[in-house]
Amino acid sequence: MILHEWARRHAQAEGGPNALARLLAGESDEQAARATGLPRAAVAGVRSYYDLLEPGPKVCDGTACHFAGSGSLATEMGLRGAASGVRCLGHCYAAPAFLSGGRVFARPAGQALESWVAGWGEGSEPHEDLAPLPRASMADPSIVLRNLLPGARRTALGEYALPSGPEILAAIAGTGLRGRGGAAFPTAAKWEAARDTEAPERFVVANGDEGDPGSYVDRLLLEEDPHAVLAGMLACARVIGAARGFVYVRGEYPRAQAVLGDAIGEARAAGILGSPFDVEVISGAGAYVCGEETALLCSIEGLRGESRPKPPYPTQRGLFGRPTVVQNV
Repeated sequence: MILHEWARRHAQAEGGPNALARLLAGESDEQAARATGLPRAAVAGVRSYYDLLEPGPKVCDGTACHFAGSGSLATEMGLRGAASGVRCLGHCYAAPAFLSGGRVFARPAGQALESWVAGWGEGSEPHEDLAPLPRASMADPSIVLRNLLPGARRTALGEYALPSGPEILAAIAGTGLRGRGGAAFPTAAKWEAARDTEAPERFVVANGDEGDPGSYVDRLLLEEDPHAVLAGMLACARVIGAARGFVYVRGEYPRAQAVLGDAIGEARAAGILGSPFDVEVISGAGAYVCGEETALLCSIEGLRGESRPKPPYPTQRGLFGRPTVVQNV
């Protein structure tokens, strides 16, 4: 805990890439330790914690991929060079799949695994999986998928037409919206707690680290409706008075990271993001537990994604020790 607090304050004071970001960029443990001031043993601890810091292709062995033949795919990948496992790439509808070079490749629908692999040729790769994600809504009218189903769609930048902070908070409270992580805590009360905690700055964090096999709703929203996610963060920022936001996206979702980055650029160009509120994309590095909010905050700080005891809650003492609202994508 002492090392954690020191690293957090050092990162906040110095700025620049933290240990995890440097390791993801390809730096050695020694380089990352020298740049961040962390003990080399601490940097080695960060490296050993995250699966995606190990080089080489990653074959998905989530439930769908496992039963679709990921073992055979891993064997084939092993013949072409070293390969390791990962769970889950969010392509369960096109299993099996693998991650290589910042792209995800998955078996085309209707094609047998054997013929797909045989069609690669010596030393070549298949086509990247860019097939549309399947989607369906049981709600009428749909809320989460309102922009992704056949029918009327607002313009992307129209998502940012938001009222003032007090009006947003009153609307959230009026809906009775609650968290779905198990505690069913009222969202309005959560935002109020962050707003009312005295601090020089506050943060908004969108949790895009879904790791359960068969769950890819975050990927769908991030890749096909990113401005709705960013507008939700802006709404929260207006309520709590935050100037910075972070979207933590799984390292297993490289395309989602790229699409979201483009959307942030579009919103900045339109004068919507930047000042007084801006957003940054943070890449995960392959750790299932980082879906838990306190572990996710540790990962954003560049440390091992380990859960912290609560209280204090993130709305009291979150990212870099500041009040933080963490909401799922």
